[in-house]
Amino acid sequence: MIFDEFSKLAIIIKPYYGELKKRLLIISSVFFLVSVISLNYHPFIWDCFFSTLKLSSRNFAVVIRGIGSGFILTIKLSLILSLLITLPIMLWQILAFIEPACYASEKKYIRLRLILYSIYFYGTQILNFIFITPYLLNLLIDFNTHVALPMPDVDDIVSFALTMQFTALFGAFAPILLAMAIDFNWVSVDQLRKIRPYAYVFIFILAMLLTPPDVIAQCILAVPLVVLYELILIIKK
Repeated sequence: MIFDEFSKLAIIIKPYYGELKKRLLIISSVFFLVSVISLNYHPFIWDCFFSTLKLSSRNFAVVIRGIGSGFILTIKLSLILSLLITLPIMLWQILAFIEPACYASEKKYIRLRLILYSIYFYGTQILNFIFITPYLLNLLIDFNTHVALPMPDVDDIVSFALTMQFTALFGAFAPILLAMAIDFNWVSVDQLRKIRPYAYVFIFILAMLLTPPDVIAQCILAVPLVVLYELILIIKK
């Protein structure tokens, strides 16, 4: 049965194989080119990474455990950076593929939302990486300096930074998804008002799970989400 559904889908999109292939080729080519450039300039990328996290001037050594860890982490960081750089191009290529099936009003709506959401996405990611992540990272590193000299591993630092970026991404787009759910009548404002106390508890539990074990870090994620939750209820009233 599933095979039959895939067969029907293949028949429907068969006339568009050429256009789809063209868009995928553009996306993959740009991503490959940016990845090669990122790998070529990896020393500069690492310098920017550590200086932004305020680790360059610290009086401790950042270590690499494992023979191939440095190489793997460099590839990982370069690919993630390449993905972030090429993301708008990927989205525009997807938009160009589906645009022929859209009305003029729908095209205008999608383009405007794509531009606004892209600016919003990069703005939240940059602000989080410049201000919130360095603060929390150095707070955790300095927590037990009276006991032992900290020697953080590069892998742990990269993993922590990525976790914080994905947390910021969730915190930024969760209210947008909630507003879209109201627009599409998946949930009503009255229903959201009724579950408000449970939503607050859920937000703080989620913040506790997604952030490091620090009250300030949890409040940095939870409080803006609560405020945005209330703003959505007011705006969509």
